Amino acid sequence: MAFASPGQNADLHRSKIFDVSHVVAVVTGGGSASTLGLAPSTSVENMSHRRKKELLPKTEAKHNLESDIREDWLIHIHETLVSNGAKVYVAELREEALKVGGRVCVIYISKKDKVAELVDRVTSAEPNGIQVLINNAGIARDHATEFAGNQPPDFKDPAAISKHFWKSDPESWKQNFTTNCMGGYFMAVGFLPLLAKGCGVIPGYTSSVINVTSNSAFLKNTTRGHISYGASKAGKNGRYGVLCLQVDDLWQ
Repeated sequence: MAFASPGQNADLHRSKIFDVSHVVAVVTGGGSASTLGLAPSTSVENMSHRRKKELLPKTEAKHNLESDIREDWLIHIHETLVSNGAKVYVAELREEALKVGGRVCVIYISKKDKVAELVDRVTSAEPNGIQVLINNAGIARDHATEFAGNQPPDFKDPAAISKHFWKSDPESWKQNFTTNCMGGYFMAVGFLPLLAKGCGVIPGYTSSVINVTSNSAFLKNTTRGHISYGASKAGKNGRYGVLCLQVDDLWQ
């Protein structure tokens, strides 16, 4: 049996497999993520010190589980990309929580005009486009029915179930869907031209939109009574399926 020499397998070396030096990425932030700041970063040292314990004080821990998880994900996403050569634009929750180089502008991904400002800024900085958009930003409102802070109802009693879930706040439904579902939609649509342009940088490379969502969208045990949040994540999942069907001719 003949084996290839090490030189013939150079593309399989870890430095090549994980190399993303050709990638420009935009990553939306963590926490409640209704306000985001943008800062370009090319040094992993800029964010390696950021940990959830160093962020703003939390007064209600049970309401900040989503914030903790997404802050950690943002750290790992950013550091993994930067460590392997990517240029990353981080759209973060709070300026004081994002100590990276470059100017920071605070925007709202739930506001269409603010997303447009973000797109314009990256377009000016990256004339050759981007290769990755990671929609990680999300909020978790409407805790009145969440089991983490409330006694679950007797699920064998229809009246008790109705009474418990009737506590859900309509305004919180609106906030969850506006950020989790609609905000990411306008991010994807707004950055579509840059993503398409970025496909031509490396032959055979296709730009990607990566959506960080939640299994609360389809699992009972993880929803934990947080219906409006789970529904907004299900909407996020469905939204991209519908959007992909509309733009699939771009990649033919």
